[in-house]
Amino acid sequence: MTVLKLEARRHLLAILAADAAGYSRLMAIDDHETVKALDAAREVFRSHIALHDGRVIDMAGDSILAVFDTAAGAVRAAMDVQEQLAQSAQAAPADRRMHFRIGVHLGDVIEKADGTVYGDGVNVAARLQALAEPGSIVVSQSIHGAVGYRARAAFVDLGEHAVKNIAQPVRAFACVARSAGDGERISEPVPSGASLGSTAALKERPRRAALVAGAVFALVIAGAAGWVAVEHLRRPAEVVPYSAADRRLTFAVLPFESPKGDPQGDRLADSAREAVQSLQEARFLFARVTPQPVVLSAVGAPATLKQLGSTLNVHFLFRGGVARDASGYTLALAVVDADSERVLETKTMRAEPTDPPTFKRSEIDTLRSALTFAAIETEVTRARAKPDSTLDVRDLTLRAFVDHYSGKLDPATAYARARQGLDRALAIAPEDLLALKTFAEVNLCACLDSWAKPEDIREMEKLGVAALDRYLTIKPDDVGMLVLRGNIFSKHRHYEEALAVADNVLRREPGSPVALNLRVSALMDLRRPAEAVAASVALLAVLDVEFTNAIAAHAHYVARDDASAIRYARRAISLMANRDFADPNKGDNLLILAAAEARAGHLDRAKDALQHFYAAVPAVRTIPQIKAWLGPDAWERNDEDFFNGLRLAGAGD
Repeated sequence: MTVLKLEARRHLLAILAADAAGYSRLMAIDDHETVKALDAAREVFRSHIALHDGRVIDMAGDSILAVFDTAAGAVRAAMDVQEQLAQSAQAAPADRRMHFRIGVHLGDVIEKADGTVYGDGVNVAARLQALAEPGSIVVSQSIHGAVGYRARAAFVDLGEHAVKNIAQPVRAFACVARSAGDGERISEPVPSGASLGSTAALKERPRRAALVAGAVFALVIAGAAGWVAVEHLRRPAEVVPYSAADRRLTFAVLPFESPKGDPQGDRLADSAREAVQSLQEARFLFARVTPQPVVLSAVGAPATLKQLGSTLNVHFLFRGGVARDASGYTLALAVVDADSERVLETKTMRAEPTDPPTFKRSEIDTLRSALTFAAIETEVTRARAKPDSTLDVRDLTLRAFVDHYSGKLDPATAYARARQGLDRALAIAPEDLLALKTFAEVNLCACLDSWAKPEDIREMEKLGVAALDRYLTIKPDDVGMLVLRGNIFSKHRHYEEALAVADNVLRREPGSPVALNLRVSALMDLRRPAEAVAASVALLAVLDVEFTNAIAAHAHYVARDDASAIRYARRAISLMANRDFADPNKGDNLLILAAAEARAGHLDRAKDALQHFYAAVPAVRTIPQIKAWLGPDAWERNDEDFFNGLRLAGAGD
């Protein structure tokens, strides 16, 4: 295989350089505790760098080098890191506290194909870092000019400094937090002869809590939970690419059929095909989808499905067609194993009876995901036929994914098997993106609460967060994984941080349903109901399904808009018509409906909704039992108001 060598390129980046002050002294006092503190600090840097669209380049020794696409992102990350490190250091004796100097510069760098960076820009950032006091930030004039009054930063002009190996003097600015009431940024020069240490006497300014970094992953997991892959997460390794010759999870979407002479049917078929084609954009488990022009050029001549698969170099083919009857249009979707020409699974859906009729994109996405999972199971079946010793990273990861999500195993067994495969995968390739992504999701899955002990869940979460942070260091623009990070913040009640993650994702992808969902949840937890209602309406505009209507019902109830809460709760229940009433989500909606109807004065309808709930969940009758059924964290945002509504509907204490 010919390897294409990419030339190094020069471009403008914001560079952050940091190192631990007095590291040798700290090691001499207590080397074990110093290494632990350094590991914890590295995780703080990793998390904030990723959350502010940065990328870690190096963490050699006690230093950190990172780059950002924006100056504001670099400054925000530096400020958040210093604030969190200052808070964490309070727990240590004064002479054992680890503080970092940080320098930030905006300048040209040379970036090589492997991601490393060189040039004067890096050198200037390092010199600025050396000028900083422990626990402080010094930036260049280019950063000062680019950031201005943004990034919650104020600047103190430290004057020009001649620094080693840089031809021209460097003008430096101390960066300090700015309160919301500050007007102009501070740019007053330091008097002649003043030392950089004089910046420490600046008046401290209040600011919001910093983003909390991911938990420091465990160095040793006790007993049977011990895992050598923790060490693999800590050392550098090459990211394993999937080459064009790898046919696993490769797809082609064939043209969809439609009724002859029916322009409406043609339009529906084309829109459905485009939605399925977007699997490439979703990058579901790093699947590859052949571009449509390539497919169209291959299907011109008569060929079998196996021949098409071979010509297009794919394992799987999506087929589809639109049919019309007296009541409207139906879409049928199928996924075919090209090698055997066997149809793996078929799904159908009806068009919405609108004018003109449409297929709901969210439903097509659901069908496509089910068909894709059937393809993954086929790849795993092929992998299981191989000698176990020959399985590579992708085989092991896909097998773990199926073991965990297929629902064919009890939860504990599913987790154990998935972990076994992922441990092996990460031992082979510690920075394989697919393995890191799957490992993080498996260990941070809410389903763990249903069977694992609390102490085991805490250890799983540490491992999951470590993998998540490592993944985001390599691929900081992955929306799904950023939202997963936000969900972890929310779980630990760091709601401001969760909201910051949601807003960060929405700036990149304004209509992201997962980010909007996170935003609604964070705003509810922060007791900002009006904003939560607006976010829930925005979510419904892009994804009108059962859970989004449930979210809207919840938000409107807390905002005391009972009419809207009733409407959305009824819509959510109707969309879940085929589910058991004992389903926690459907039961939750019935309870919202009962409380909202009661508060609105519709007591008969409130009692009816509550009776429907009782009929399906006969063991739950009283308010304490409902609280236990909902779970310890349910309705904590406005619980008494909610339970008072249920009391009006007839629920007793």
